[in-house]
Amino acid sequence: MSIVLHFVVRANTRNPRIAVVEENTRKVAEMLKSKGSVVDFQVVPGTHFSPFVPRLELALESFLLHFTDEKTRG
Repeated sequence: MSIVLHFVVRANTRNPRIAVVEENTRKVAEMLKSKGSVVDFQVVPGTHFSPFVPRLELALESFLLHFTDEKTRG
């Protein structure tokens, strides 16, 4: 069974502690892909405090697309 993970990170921050989050998240995503997981990695505008509904919609679309494709493949 595949695992679908949807990552959304904030890009272009000047905070040095936050700046490494994108780089490290990309590394985690690549590691998971190499183990056979399905990973949808996206960098979208906004911050942690931005409205969550648009980000949730992206995640749900990703899940639906993956599981619909997997179901039709058998």
